[in-house]
Amino acid sequence: MENYFKFKGLAENDVIEFGKYTYRIKKIIDALTKKLSDNLGRSIYDHCHSKEINIYPPNHNFSSYFNEGLDCQMLKIASPDWQKGKLKINISVEFIPESIEEENKSELDTVREVINNQS
Repeated sequence: MENYFKFKGLAENDVIEFGKYTYRIKKIIDALTKKLSDNLGRSIYDHCHSKEINIYPPNHNFSSYFNEGLDCQMLKIASPDWQKGKLKINISVEFIPESIEEENKSELDTVREVINNQS
């Protein structure tokens, strides 16, 4: 599977529910990876081009923005020379639990809670 979309905290066999619909994460990953790589890449190219920003992917392969990246050079402030490298766009999709505090609770907190509930 391509790795230009990052799915943080999600495994392919995890299951997610939206109302009455449930899906394996792999199904969502596959759909997003296939569709977004070309369509989003083309949209980025078109929008930049309309703003007179010419960032051409090699051979008009629009998924290059996400896969291998685009060859470029960068001149950073306080840097004496141009540095060669690649511009690569990463997109992340992540699940953020509603009660993050519950997930981050330490074992000591759990023991304290049990003791307090017995009092």
